[in-house]
Amino acid sequence: MNTQATDILRAFAALVDEAFAVPHGVRAVVAPDPGRAVELLTAGQMGGLAVVVFYEGDTAAGEDHWDPRVQATLRAVVWRRQGMGAGGRDYEALALAEALRRAVRGADIPGALGGPAYMGMQPIQTMEGRLLEGYSLKFSVLYADLAG
Repeated sequence: MNTQATDILRAFAALVDEAFAVPHGVRAVVAPDPGRAVELLTAGQMGGLAVVVFYEGDTAAGEDHWDPRVQATLRAVVWRRQGMGAGGRDYEALALAEALRRAVRGADIPGALGGPAYMGMQPIQTMEGRLLEGYSLKFSVLYADLAG
């Protein structure tokens, strides 16, 4: 079944929400573009968790330019705002990132040609280079793009 990037992003966000965010007392938020991700992370109340997902980009998956397969890169960012975690529970940022990775890796995504493959994790930081209490996890998802 062919699909499009926006559908893959929505399905990935629903997976992150159901498998990780809701059990931790929050909802995953979809950033309409990578530039809005930081804005969405910082929009909530201090002392809670924030989970933001966004579509980072993609590449053609086949050598033939007619091949509709696309290898998408998706990000799931988990940030523990300063203070106590959501619901009064204090979470370590690394433990949250590990839980997110376990919850998402290999799960089914409607419209994809397989589950998300884990590609790595890095700390999140401000433009000035100050490290924040969170991680950005990179996943790769293969799907067949809509033709013409």
